[in-house]
Amino acid sequence: MKYIPIKNRDRKHSGEHWNSRYLRGIQCILNATHGVVSPRREFFEAAFGKNVKEFKRLLLMPDQYIIYRDKHKNNGAASWKQQLSALTPKQKKEFFAIVHTNNFDNCAHSEIKTVNVLLRHYRKSPR
Repeated sequence: MKYIPIKNRDRKHSGEHWNSRYLRGIQCILNATHGVVSPRREFFEAAFGKNVKEFKRLLLMPDQYIIYRDKHKNNGAASWKQQLSALTPKQKKEFFAIVHTNNFDNCAHSEIKTVNVLLRHYRKSPR
């Protein structure tokens, strides 16, 4: 995860398997749970997923889909999951390269139409 290496005081350093989107996803989960991480299995699995695959997919979701999961369960999040699953390996690679930066201010854009459709979910919208 994010930490400050002893030899290099770079505050933007992230661990090898982490990226800006994953770190933001963790912030959103903790925001939704009000910082509480319950030891109860059902609560933990609802917040963080039931396995590593589910956890990583959750971290990739747009902020509003993570924070307001119940509200967006059938209103956006379902189509996001379906569109993500429909991507080919090449399309997923392109999508991940854009999403992992977690920078959607400059209207992240891909040459691949299906990736652009999926990226629309990340545009800022009112709750």
